[in-house]
Amino acid sequence: PSANLAPPGQKLSPGFAIWMTTASAYHTGMAQHATVALGMRFGVPYHKIMQMETCLQEAVVNAIVHGNLGIDSDFDSRENMDVHYMRIERQLKHEPYRYRRVTVCAWEDESGLRVGVTDQGQGFSLPEGRPGHLLPHGRGLHLIQTIADKAWVARTYIWTRFLRSASTTR
Repeated sequence: PSANLAPPGQKLSPGFAIWMTTASAYHTGMAQHATVALGMRFGVPYHKIMQMETCLQEAVVNAIVHGNLGIDSDFDSRENMDVHYMRIERQLKHEPYRYRRVTVCAWEDESGLRVGVTDQGQGFSLPEGRPGHLLPHGRGLHLIQTIADKAWVARTYIWTRFLRSASTTR
């Protein structure tokens, strides 16, 4: 699936790509497996591994829940989270949702690693401003933007950039 995954200015084939069905990605810890593989493949420095895994976890969950399953985080209390998780489990049992793909791909260049997570959902754009800190949801993209050296959204992709040096470009 790599031919159409390349970000602008990158070679067509990523140095790393893995895809899973939505159900498999949800139940197997896709972000952790991808982080281990990326660390080994590209020699990611130890201090970047936890940052990368946190960003991938948030991006993969976003791709699964909001992208492939089409579920909004519209609950307003922690008590309603049970209903939210029941909706996820119910949706995972039905076609076509359970068989949609979540893809993690990465390109390496001289300054670092660009990692993308994409899904087969409708796509989205980043909301303006900061998330509602009093709500029990809606912090994932903000967390990614805070942790990654750079982060952006392009339709159905959440992109992150991890630089080799200690300096950052935000």
